[in-house]
Amino acid sequence: MMKANITTPVADVRTIEALRVGDEVYITGVVRTARDMAHAKLKDLDAKGKQFPYVFDGSVIYHAGPVATKQNGKWVIRSLGPTTSSRMEPYSEFIGGLGAKILIGKGGMGADTQAVLKKYKMLYLSALPGCGALGAQVVQQVLGVNWLDLGMPEAMWELKVKDWGPLIVTMDCQGGDLHTALREAAHRHIETMYPTA
Repeated sequence: MMKANITTPVADVRTIEALRVGDEVYITGVVRTARDMAHAKLKDLDAKGKQFPYVFDGSVIYHAGPVATKQNGKWVIRSLGPTTSSRMEPYSEFIGGLGAKILIGKGGMGADTQAVLKKYKMLYLSALPGCGALGAQVVQQVLGVNWLDLGMPEAMWELKVKDWGPLIVTMDCQGGDLHTALREAAHRHIETMYPTA
């Protein structure tokens, strides 16, 4: 198992290519959150030829809906747990085309995303669910937030993190997919336990 410290934006694709399912990743730098509505907002801006709030080349997109409060006039993240990534499946080609290099969430994604990871040399990392308060501790600073009108969890937050991890590579750019492998293993096990007549 390999351990990698990655600083964003990801400038060297060789770092992505070297990692495999099961490897650990620790991220330092800028991470941006995006759930369903933020993805849809980006796609709408693109369709209308409007400018994005950020440059996404080499970026990390975290499927999460933070909980934040204001303290002395500044945003402080109180909870930062992952949301289910499969809902973002329809946007994976679009996000890959923008230049994102790492997607983070829980539950994995599907065959379309696996093809995108190969095409654009990207990774999907799994964050530990159920530990939102612990996840918030790696946030050093809230750099910005866009589209709060969509609601706090659906807004796109720009966060500065340090040594965020361990995050586990569960889909790599070589075709490795831990989620599919586990599902297939579970089905085989069920078939041995309950054979069909």
